Amino acid sequence: MTRKEILVAVLCVLVVAILCVGVVHVTHSEAPRQMHLFLTPHPDDELQGLTALSTDNSTYMLIVTATSGEATGNCRVAGPPGLQGDLGEYPPPVPQALAHTPECGGNRIHSWNQFWNRVAARYPSLALDLEATHETVNVDGRPVDTWLGKNSGRIALNLGDGTLTSEKVVAGVEKILTWRGSKLPDLPLVAVTAAGYYNDPEVDPKHSSEAALLYKHHDHLAVTNAGIKLADKAKNGAWIVVNPFDPRANEKRVLSIDEYEDYMGLQHNGSSWQGWHDEFQGVEIQPGDKPRKYPQFSWIDTEFREGISKHSVLFPAKRLGAYQQFYGWLAFPDPWIPGEYQLAHSDVLFARQQFFLHTLTARGVSLAPETVLKQG
Repeated sequence: MTRKEILVAVLCVLVVAILCVGVVHVTHSEAPRQMHLFLTPHPDDELQGLTALSTDNSTYMLIVTATSGEATGNCRVAGPPGLQGDLGEYPPPVPQALAHTPECGGNRIHSWNQFWNRVAARYPSLALDLEATHETVNVDGRPVDTWLGKNSGRIALNLGDGTLTSEKVVAGVEKILTWRGSKLPDLPLVAVTAAGYYNDPEVDPKHSSEAALLYKHHDHLAVTNAGIKLADKAKNGAWIVVNPFDPRANEKRVLSIDEYEDYMGLQHNGSSWQGWHDEFQGVEIQPGDKPRKYPQFSWIDTEFREGISKHSVLFPAKRLGAYQQFYGWLAFPDPWIPGEYQLAHSDVLFARQQFFLHTLTARGVSLAPETVLKQG
């Protein structure tokens, strides 16, 4: 190699090194540090709004469940009635825990942490570091469970399953936001996500639709309204999960099929079950669309729907997805049904395509009436 060739080679190496250092410098020193609060009513609702999640290293994800879900009827002395361990569902740590007990809530929080750990395997910025050990903090006489790390954190507010109001949720969130600079890193709040799908035409005809999956849990309504009320606290506002036909919906986000399968995948008759996707190819619903005729849900058979059979045709499917495995013991009674949209008679509560009200402020946004309902 001539001296000229050597000089050119050295210069090339120097240029590449400078460019590489520059890229690293921009990535780590110029990217702002900020906080994104992801709020759900219960530990198992997160997939309803998982598309509105920040997964970059510059954002501290604070994942908050308003309750521990301790009122579930799946906590019984005989164990979870729907648990199908032979099909891949994982049992909770205390199978004989009764509803309305700390042990029942602990079971759901265990599943919640396991699922978020699986999400963090895909998005490392959500992983808890070794310092994020479990700590119980007394807040106004109420135990609040925390796992707070340097890069992300998780909090269970324990506000009472079945007793939520938007006022209680807002107050609980405002309290933990005061921890910034002490228990939490002192970062500006950039966004709020409220993932509590709610659709009840009787209580809230203004925003609900008979064409969407009915889901009448009042705790979900409380978190929906709370998310709207919290919008002013975040630089970029709030993303509120709504039904596909809610007139307030102004944004749609979609999980990739690969990621959705990672959470909701089922194996039926020896192969990955794609019926949920195949029958809806070419069907597009956008925010603001009016309901129309959609494909039938052939996997929800008539006998199951009419109560003649205890199970749908998907009952024997092997649970492959993380949601199916960790939260399967809470499904009733089959696996969680995958689907593109939350449509009436689909049994799809955790859809791949998700609809949001995105708002920068609570001012002028219509809220649903909160009437405390008896939870089953």
